Amino acid sequence: MTAAQYMIELMRTHGVEELIQRCEAAGANFGGNIFSFSLSELAVGCPVLVDPIDACGPVRGGRNQTLCEHPYALVSRSPREHKCAFSQQAIHVQESDEPIFKMAIIYNFPGEEPVEMSGEEHADSVKIPLLMVSYDCMTEFTKHSYSDGYYIRIRITPTYYELFRYLIPFVIVLGFCVMLFGITLCIRFFRERRRNARKRLSKRNLRKIPVRKYKAGDHPDTCAICLEDFVSGEKLRHLPCRHVYHCKCIDPWLTENRKVCPMCKRRVGDDSDSDSGDDSRRQNVPNLFAAMLPPSSQQSSSTLDVEADVHEEGLSNPPDFHAARQQLNEPPEFEPGCSNIATQIRRMIRRRSDRNRQEDDDNLENATNNRDSESDLSDTSSERRLLQNIVVENEETTNATQEAPEVSEVEVKQPTKESPSTSQ
Repeated sequence: MTAAQYMIELMRTHGVEELIQRCEAAGANFGGNIFSFSLSELAVGCPVLVDPIDACGPVRGGRNQTLCEHPYALVSRSPREHKCAFSQQAIHVQESDEPIFKMAIIYNFPGEEPVEMSGEEHADSVKIPLLMVSYDCMTEFTKHSYSDGYYIRIRITPTYYELFRYLIPFVIVLGFCVMLFGITLCIRFFRERRRNARKRLSKRNLRKIPVRKYKAGDHPDTCAICLEDFVSGEKLRHLPCRHVYHCKCIDPWLTENRKVCPMCKRRVGDDSDSDSGDDSRRQNVPNLFAAMLPPSSQQSSSTLDVEADVHEEGLSNPPDFHAARQQLNEPPEFEPGCSNIATQIRRMIRRRSDRNRQEDDDNLENATNNRDSESDLSDTSSERRLLQNIVVENEETTNATQEAPEVSEVEVKQPTKESPSTSQ
């Protein structure tokens, strides 16, 4: 440590604390920790001159000794003629029985500034803290008595004090933030890993998917992932959706990417190995509503799936889908007093659908009756027009028949008038 890292303040207490003098002090590279000492209650005490003044021998309290609770030993720097080490002076102050000094304050020669002290022999045995002040500060300390309300206080210089004052809370807050950030990252990492593990197919479920060897003439004959033709005897993975791939192509996709078919996006694996993310929710929600809907609403999807499978397999004797639809239309038998919510909702939806179907039938019947009545009216009007046309035609025919005899009579009479001439 360098000089002037600490301060010793001379204070007076008369109701209000008053600063009398402030002296700079230098520490030592051995002894107790002055920083922790300055933050404890031991940092307030009173100076006591010792005998001998240089503490090069056994020490006892000398002049200016008071009943101070925390006495500090004022020790003179050893003269150059018979010099003793700072560690020896500290040991003698520490081994004093009366009073028991809390620290040692060594003052320098007159006109010299305090310097940093270094220990030699017995340095490891020193437990009390040490400070060095100037000679002038020592004389100022000895002018006042503790009984008159004077005392001294050990402090760190403002630069170091402010640094530790704000640095320690900042380090604590920063460490807490870093720890919280690390915990958050760990939680997110494990959640993401767990989510990815649920999205992917486990090795145990992968072994449940059948593997068969390809034979010439089998269909399909091409892998949809690598677009290469299957070779006879090659191992192929047959997914539940009936799509076939190379094991070396589909296995990494299922175990490292997603457990769905690359072509139809159908989920592969057991329900226990289902996704916990958005995909599983999107897949489970339609199943939930399908359970609550009446059979008439479910028959289209289920029957279409069966028909698609039959068409894809090319079965020669397909099942009777009409009979299957009739079975689906049959109302299920529910036990009385059933408390299942899905069943109750299903019943409610069935009643609503029956009511809507009845209303649609009534509206269709009314529309049919109206259409029949309109057709009857139109038929009546057409018949009336037809009768009118017939009557008009009959009248025209009658008039034509009445005019026809007159013409014939005239034509008949003309030859009778010319007959005499011809006879002549």
